[in-house]
Amino acid sequence: TFYFPLPSDASLSRLAMYVDGTLMEGGMAERDHARNVYETIRYQRRDPALLEWVDGSLFKMRVFPLEARREKRIILSYHQKLPISYSKMTY
Repeated sequence: TFYFPLPSDASLSRLAMYVDGTLMEGGMAERDHARNVYETIRYQRRDPALLEWVDGSLFKMRVFPLEARREKRIILSYHQKLPISYSKMTY
C-alpha cells in the first residue's frame, strides 16, 4: 500500500501499470465496484492496482503482487495549475 499526497489544487489524470511488459491503463469506477474488481483480480493471482481517494488531497494505492527483487512500474499523473509571478511560471 502506497500513499500519495497531491497538491491541494491538483487533479489526477492517469494511472497505469506495466504487467508482463505491457502497459495497462487504469479507469475510473464507483468505489465499491472498483474494490470488488480489484479483489476478484487479486484472487485470480493476476496484477491489479487500486487507487482510492482517502481524504483531502491524499490518495492510497494498493498494488498486487510486489515480488522480492522484481521491478514494478507504475505511472501516476496529475495536472496542476502553476503560479505565475512576473510572467514566469514556477514549478
